[in-house]
Amino acid sequence: MPENKSIFSGMAKKVQIVSNNICYGPCPQPGDEVEQHLSITTDGRVFFSSYAYGNGDKYIKSRSKNFKIDAAKAAYILKMVGSYFSNEYDVSFVTDVGNWEMTLTNDENVVYHFRGPLCSGLTDELDNISNIIRVTLDMPELLVFDGFSNADRIERIAVDYHRVTKIKPGVLPEGATWEYATWDYSEQLIIDRKAETLEHIQNIGSGCQVSRKYNIEDGITSLLDDFDADVFFAHTEGNPPDVIHNPLETKDYRITVDYLYGEQKTLTGSFDKNGLPDDFSDFAETVFDFMRFYGMGEILDPSVHDKALRKQSDLIFCNVQFEEYGKTYCYLTDDDTLEPEDYVIIPVGKGNHESVAKVESIEYHPAEEAPFPIEKVKKIIRKADKTEDSDDSIVLPEGTVVMGSEPLADITAASWRAKLGEEYTDEELASALAGAWNKSVWLGHDLDDDDCTPEMKAAYEEWSALEQELIQKVALRINRKCETPYIKLVTPFMERNGYRNGGGWWVKN
Repeated sequence: MPENKSIFSGMAKKVQIVSNNICYGPCPQPGDEVEQHLSITTDGRVFFSSYAYGNGDKYIKSRSKNFKIDAAKAAYILKMVGSYFSNEYDVSFVTDVGNWEMTLTNDENVVYHFRGPLCSGLTDELDNISNIIRVTLDMPELLVFDGFSNADRIERIAVDYHRVTKIKPGVLPEGATWEYATWDYSEQLIIDRKAETLEHIQNIGSGCQVSRKYNIEDGITSLLDDFDADVFFAHTEGNPPDVIHNPLETKDYRITVDYLYGEQKTLTGSFDKNGLPDDFSDFAETVFDFMRFYGMGEILDPSVHDKALRKQSDLIFCNVQFEEYGKTYCYLTDDDTLEPEDYVIIPVGKGNHESVAKVESIEYHPAEEAPFPIEKVKKIIRKADKTEDSDDSIVLPEGTVVMGSEPLADITAASWRAKLGEEYTDEELASALAGAWNKSVWLGHDLDDDDCTPEMKAAYEEWSALEQELIQKVALRINRKCETPYIKLVTPFMERNGYRNGGGWWVKN
């Protein structure tokens, strides 16, 4: 094949791709598919041939198919390929993989040649083009540019569950000829690629059916593509012969899996750990997470229907947490964009050290109805930064640590001071300051609470005094005036001695 013309020009009207997966390793068997030829033209014609290894002297054509797709879809593929190779393309050298060669013809019949290694991960864009070609042509087995082919794919999964329970009533109705009432319960889960739907149906009893249907464009396709058709539900352990069955209850299932090329798979058995396929638990978790993502809507959500609109005279109070399921602390804010689950930077303790907390809930109250005295409620400094590439992802400041448990628990300020002693190294001083600083910040969280006891206030005062002593010692060591902001004063010293600022906490590197 001629050498690469490294930059394509014009409008692509035809592409021809030869993908060969021969690489270093065991010699292929005569029937193994080793090469594919694919051509797509701008009017939607598609030509495909695959070749088996044969005797090694000459490949043998094993199958071929010619068909037509919508011209707009063909034009889209050609536009993507042409656009990608309109930029300078460098041939990457990768060992132990196959290769691809491509001929791209433009609208002036100028032919361009490209080649490269048959592997994924070289560029996300080229991998994406390969996947779009597979999906558009409905041919998951295509090697294209990345070699990431699948011999088959799952088109539809149906799981039927059936439980029959015999219930013995406490008192039988007069004249009853039966001993047990029977509850016949069933469920059905259907995931359908063609319909782009997921449906879950519960038949709870006679005249009682509950169903929920998800029609998610591209979402169902992505969900089914997560399951490897070659190994999906391939093995079931089965129950041992001496397993004990419940005489009053049976739980059975029937699973049918439809493939693009392969025959339908049907599985039946008892609905329990060993009676189900080995990977059913992973399947169930994946599907449940998919369904849970879309939630139950907002009509019945109390966080929506119970939220009053804020009046101009209302103040915004945020209840924040420093640890999951931990105690909440009330802070004021002027930021009307804050929502529960947002992370914020807040002042803590008498020294107003900056710390990170998560907003648990938000309330609106006029000043005279504030949940705490206004003069005691501090203000949120700011919302934690958002990432530049995603409006939905909140990130903490770089290196932030959320403290999950009390630092130096059961240690007094006096014993911590005594541990340092009168003669100490810079590293020992940094360690002592980190402990006192973190303890002071932690105890400072509780100072403004109504349930803050005199003992808690006394402990904070002792640790805060020790923190001030140690900051002064650091100032003397670095020959600087002891002045606020203390974080700016001590940071160079702490960093030299192996500590970093974890969002208000000193953390050992």
